[in-house]
Amino acid sequence: MESWFQAVFLTGFIFFVYCFFQRFYLNVRLIRSQSLLPGKKDSDVITRNLIHFYDSPFKAIDRLNDKLKNFLEKHDASHDEMKNTIAFLSQLQMVLDEASIVSKSDLKGNILYINDTFCSVTGFSRDELIGSHESLLHHPQTPQDVFRDIRYTIQSGQVWKGKVKNLKKSGESFYVDLTIVPIRDESGRIIEYVSMRNDITEIVKSKEELSIMNYVDKLTGYFSRSRLLKDLKRCKKPALAIFNIDNFSELNGFFGNQNGDMVIIALGHALEINFMHYKYEIYRLNGDEYCILDCNNEDSDIFIENMEKAMNLIHFEQITIDYIKLPVRLTVGISFSRENILESANMAVKNARQNTKSLAVYSDEMNMSEKYSQNLTWTHRLKQSIDEERIIPFFQPIVNNKNGKIEKYECLARMIGNEGEIISPVYFLDVAKKAKLYKGLTRSIISRSVSAFKDFDAGFTINLTIEDISDSVSQAHIYSILEENRDAAPRMIFEIVESEGIENFSEIIEFVKNIREMGSKIAIDDFGSGYSNFEYLVRIRPDFIKLDGSLIKNIHTDRNSLCVVESILHFAKRMDIQTVAEYVHSKEVFDIVRKLDIDYSQGFYLGEPLKEIQKSDLAAVFNHNLMGV
Repeated sequence: MESWFQAVFLTGFIFFVYCFFQRFYLNVRLIRSQSLLPGKKDSDVITRNLIHFYDSPFKAIDRLNDKLKNFLEKHDASHDEMKNTIAFLSQLQMVLDEASIVSKSDLKGNILYINDTFCSVTGFSRDELIGSHESLLHHPQTPQDVFRDIRYTIQSGQVWKGKVKNLKKSGESFYVDLTIVPIRDESGRIIEYVSMRNDITEIVKSKEELSIMNYVDKLTGYFSRSRLLKDLKRCKKPALAIFNIDNFSELNGFFGNQNGDMVIIALGHALEINFMHYKYEIYRLNGDEYCILDCNNEDSDIFIENMEKAMNLIHFEQITIDYIKLPVRLTVGISFSRENILESANMAVKNARQNTKSLAVYSDEMNMSEKYSQNLTWTHRLKQSIDEERIIPFFQPIVNNKNGKIEKYECLARMIGNEGEIISPVYFLDVAKKAKLYKGLTRSIISRSVSAFKDFDAGFTINLTIEDISDSVSQAHIYSILEENRDAAPRMIFEIVESEGIENFSEIIEFVKNIREMGSKIAIDDFGSGYSNFEYLVRIRPDFIKLDGSLIKNIHTDRNSLCVVESILHFAKRMDIQTVAEYVHSKEVFDIVRKLDIDYSQGFYLGEPLKEIQKSDLAAVFNHNLMGV
């Protein structure tokens, strides 16, 4: 700025000197044209010219000075704004340099600039990278389609984002979250590309380690069920056999859990020895089952023969534990089905047991006959139970986490068997829906539940599906019950089980509105399961959210479950919705639930579903365990 000001000043000074001498020259000529001894009149003329001579240049200088001041004031303002912008950009660059791996390249992909983080992460020096091509970092395992997509995207002027595997100078791989931004000039033409990378190697490796752990059975060291499911996807001509230990629970109970584990390990070793000359993979499924897989089976008869030989050999030689031979009997189910092969092999195991065989091969007839038989049996049992009023509500307490008091109960359908056994709805609900008996069953549970709480001042919840709400007969029944039991209506909470693909959402909203006008409340059940979404909550605005048991049961060991629950709780509190934790099965889980400030808890640790309402105060019964005093 100083050199610029000096140039302006020098220009002004030259202009001033020029004006001065120009006026001086004009006045000299004027004086010469007058008498050398002027009179008064001539003297006045000379005086006026001299005044004009000296006055005009200074006025010009003043005008120039005013213009210069205005220019400098504007320049100073622009200069300050430019300084602030430069300072902001410098800070922004500093933040990016600290947080990201930054590089700049020309249109051909040659590197023009890198920051220090780029060098420290990749191991390359600045001299090695500047002028080199970006492909220097490309990992050979990264598909070429990725790089083609990058080129197409940035050359069309769009920003590319994605995860890429790169190479360090040492040959070690690392993973980055990559963003490439095209930079344009004033005419809009792309002149270069800026790339920002965030190192996500630790995150990727952690996921890979978890995946490996998930693919290997901890007890035996053989592949796990998860690995089997993955491998089945690549099989072209699969052959699969399941080896199941007969009456393993009795063996486990008689010899002890430790010896039971040793039997499972020994069976794996026996199978490995039998199939060591074949390209079979061995997997340990849950419990007492192993699976043998041939992904490219060429001869089904040979596979069946090999499985039968192995089974008979293990039966003959038995399993040896601490030099003691234990008699172990196996049932084997085999399948060659390309769809649902694991399920069909399991059906073969069941079919073998039903027919007192040691080995069975799956067939379509086996599947349909078993399915039809089960459907007929359960439909008959269900209709009989409804006619004899053996479908009744059981009541599970819901505890206030602040004071340990039972404030509500969930009413759960149970079937009472012919011999008085309690049967879970897992066995009959699907049959009830397919046999068109479900809606009548729901109406029966609602009526019985209201009757149970008519003279007992406590809240109670009843489960409804979307099918229940959409059914006009069920709706009319619910409205009638609420109208007839106005005193109980404010204590009733209807739990809506969320489902995928609601065809008529306005019908659900109208039902919720009517229920609230009659004094009852709404809860969303199993929130956090596969179908759950926050838009559902926003539109229905429930009074309660019941957190799905799949999240709560492992919350003390699973960080992911904890994070999901925390997110739901944050949303619920912002929406002023109360929360209920389901599947609270232990003190560890209950302590975490209370620490998270969840409003209510429900689960076997606090009370099982019972035929009679548990009216005792948990604050007194479990005061030490629950409240930590």
